[in-house]
Amino acid sequence: KFTVYIIFVKKNIMVKKSSSKKSSKKSKKVDTSNNNAPKPKFTSFTMIYQDHKFHPKVNVASFELDEIDIHRALHHSGVQTSFLKVVAIESKKGDRIEFEKSETGCYRVPQGTTSELSPKEVYKVIMIDDREKDVSGLSSEQLASINSLFDNLDADNNGSISLEEAKKYYASIEEEEFKTSVEYFEFCKESGSMSEEAFANEIEKAKHWKDFMLRSHIDRFKEADIDDSHDVSRKEFVLHEARKLISRQKA
Repeated sequence: KFTVYIIFVKKNIMVKKSSSKKSSKKSKKVDTSNNNAPKPKFTSFTMIYQDHKFHPKVNVASFELDEIDIHRALHHSGVQTSFLKVVAIESKKGDRIEFEKSETGCYRVPQGTTSELSPKEVYKVIMIDDREKDVSGLSSEQLASINSLFDNLDADNNGSISLEEAKKYYASIEEEEFKTSVEYFEFCKESGSMSEEAFANEIEKAKHWKDFMLRSHIDRFKEADIDDSHDVSRKEFVLHEARKLISRQKA
C-alpha cells in the first residue's frame, strides 16, 4: 500500500578539538573501518515515505545497513514494522542488493556491500508482509467471516474502512450490548433479586465496560492500519485478522 525509499547521506565523523591552546590543528576523521573492510561512503540515511516526506536521519549501526535501521526509521513515521521483512534495496538503475541473514539472526546487506552504496542515490526498499502465510492457513469459512466483517465496517462501500467508520460501527455494537445489559439489570431489580444500590453499581460497570471495549476495537483497527493512513484496505484487514486467528490457534 505504500512505498519507501531511502537516500544515503555522507557524513564525516570528526574528533573533538582539544581544549589545549597548543592544539591548533584541524580535527581529523575517525577511522571507522574494521580490519581491512572497505570504508562506507555514508554513515546515515534519510527516508522518503508517503508523498515524499523526509524524516529524520537515522545513523546506521556499525556502518553496515540492516533491517533494524530501516525499521527504526519507519517507526518514526508511524508505520508498524513488526510484520514487515526487508528483503532488498534497489536503485533506480535496477541494481539490487539482497539482504541476507547474519550470525545474530538479523537480516542485513552482505558484509562489505555497504561500501558499494552511493550517497545521494535513491534506493527503493523491497519489503514483504510476513502475514501473507497466515492467510493461506485460514479455512474458507474463516476467510468468508473476515470478509463479511469488512463489508459491515465499510459503510460507504469504497473498498476501505476509515477510522470514523470503525468508530461508528463498533460504537453501535457496544451500545446494543450495553442496552441488553441494562434491560437484564432492570429485570433483576424489578423482580427483587437486585437492590437499587447493586443496580446502580452494575450500570456503572457496564458503562465502563462499553467504553473499554470501544477503545479495544479502535486499538485493533489502528494495529491493522500499518501505514498510519487512518483507513484500512481489505487486504490490510484480512492480513491483520488472519494473524489474530492463527495466533489464537497456536496458543
